Amino acid sequence: MPDIPPEINVKLDDFIKEIQETVTASVVQRLMYDLPLGAFLSGGLDSSIIAAIAKLPDIIYFL
Repeated sequence: MPDIPPEINVKLDDFIKEIQETVTASVVQRLMYDLPLGAFLSGGLDSSIIAAIAKLPDIIYFL
């Protein structure tokens, strides 16, 4: 994530877009695999976001 000096006024929409793009790129990068993939869903926001981004038809979910 780029360093943004506190005196720079950033629009909320731009900040949200940057976070969304960064998280999506991170998940996609980690989906480069040659083995079966599974996701442990704790019910928390972070695991739900990762699973929603991944949303592969062959992913196995553990509740």
